[in-house]
Amino acid sequence: MNVFAFRASANNRSASRAGTNGRAAIAAVVLGGLIVIAASALSYLVFLVLATLPIVAASLLERPGQRQATVSVAALTMSTVIPLILGAIASGSERDLLRSPTAWTFVVTSACIGFGIYLMLPVLAVWVEDMRANARLRKLRERQQALAADWGPEVVKR
Repeated sequence: MNVFAFRASANNRSASRAGTNGRAAIAAVVLGGLIVIAASALSYLVFLVLATLPIVAASLLERPGQRQATVSVAALTMSTVIPLILGAIASGSERDLLRSPTAWTFVVTSACIGFGIYLMLPVLAVWVEDMRANARLRKLRERQQALAADWGPEVVKR
């Protein structure tokens, strides 16, 4: 076996181990967070599971290999749910988040904003690109008119 091929395969193995170690670390942090929440009160864990249903729905509705909706909904939903749960844990008294209309309003609003970002961002990107193309076309036409004024109308006909 070639020495260079051996080194390349060793580098590939270490890179895949690093990715696996990163995933394991994230899984350990998530599991630790769930244990802390479950130790505080089981109702907080149930609230967390129910609040992540829009994330599950986004991941199921997307095509395989696509994660834009899942990421946008998950980021906004979790950034709403985690402070609600940690605030309830930190206050010391057991708040009933499952029956709190304010908490559910925040969760649903953040999930809807996440879906809105997913749906509107491509439209916004096309709109901005269209505006850029129109501005470039306008500049090219102005330059064409300037060239026609300098060199005559024969330049424009070609």
